[in-house]
Amino acid sequence: MKIVDRNFLNMIGVARRTLHNHQSEWEKNVRMTQEVTNLDTTAERADALSTEVTTDITGSTTDKINARQKVIAEIVKLVKPASVIGLDTNDMLLHRQLSVSKGMMNKMKYGDLADLLDNLYALLVKYQEKLVDYDITLENVTAAKTFIDAYKATLPEPRELVVERKTTKEALSECLADLRGIVYILDNLMKRYDGTPFYSEYKNARIIVDLGTHKKKEDKK
Repeated sequence: MKIVDRNFLNMIGVARRTLHNHQSEWEKNVRMTQEVTNLDTTAERADALSTEVTTDITGSTTDKINARQKVIAEIVKLVKPASVIGLDTNDMLLHRQLSVSKGMMNKMKYGDLADLLDNLYALLVKYQEKLVDYDITLENVTAAKTFIDAYKATLPEPRELVVERKTTKEALSECLADLRGIVYILDNLMKRYDGTPFYSEYKNARIIVDLGTHKKKEDKK
């Protein structure tokens, strides 16, 4: 969330408190009452959206990295020994297909790695009976599939969160625009109370404090 938007929402919060502290002075003003209600409803929605916008997706990214490291470690423990079967049977293509390293796999894109893992698993299944002589059991192959599935399950998560957050940011932008329209109307309605302590306090509340530089500036009317 942009700091300028956060500053604006903070100002809205102060203005709302000021208005409600002086409710007895404006509650008989029908139009004023309507606009303060609009302010409260829209501000609460904006606050909720701003919280969603700041949702951290690094947890999903961390899960993906951890799953990637685990599956690479586990699969290499199987395919490296299994590659020897290609040498023993003079099948150099099979040997090259199974002869992968952690370094090579770590350099691959996430989607490409998923495809490679599927291919390696298919080869392990195909040669399962022969691999028993290399101390690679069916249980080992099945366990490798579990790691592969766990890794692949993490792939769409960050993308989905990014898309969801983008949609929320768009909704927040619309909400902020609505709030600016509301405070514009309130600024005009508040002129009715010009010359009173209530009006002075409201004017002060409408000053935006820049949390980035600690300078103050009044919101444009």
